[in-house]
Amino acid sequence: VFAGALFLLPLLGCADTTNVQVCPGTAILAATARLTVMRPNAPRDPSGELYTVRLTGAKTDCDFDKPTSITTSTLDLTFHASRTPSAAGATYSVQYFVATTQGARVLTKDLHTASFSFAPGAQTADFTDHISDIHIHQEANTYGGYYQVTAGLQLTEADRAYNRLVGRYVP
Repeated sequence: VFAGALFLLPLLGCADTTNVQVCPGTAILAATARLTVMRPNAPRDPSGELYTVRLTGAKTDCDFDKPTSITTSTLDLTFHASRTPSAAGATYSVQYFVATTQGARVLTKDLHTASFSFAPGAQTADFTDHISDIHIHQEANTYGGYYQVTAGLQLTEADRAYNRLVGRYVP
């Protein structure tokens, strides 16, 4: 009897609903984590690359309003851009999406733009962008773990084809 009681002891915490996750998870969609921008009128191969941007990190935080079952999340994204050597500085922007999902179902998808600069002579640039007020109304009998905040770079079909061509699915 005593051995059986020791076996059940770790399970007692499972009935405690105060530890249920209420915040959504976060992820970067791997197939959309990299974008290569080509020089105008250049071939669509590595010799024509102007710069590459990678989405390298996503961190979220949230508050949960229990009476309304609404989570309000913030999202901090980190990016890394690289280019071939150039003495000139340059400023660019990249479009990315933030989607909220419940399983395979997309609840919302919003487009955002982040600007970044290469200093004169620099081959890399690291930058961040912050999104606030991502709201998710949790349906009855669900919890935050059923939901996810997913980010990725907004790619065209040509961008996706280039990533497949050069084997760049992951950051």
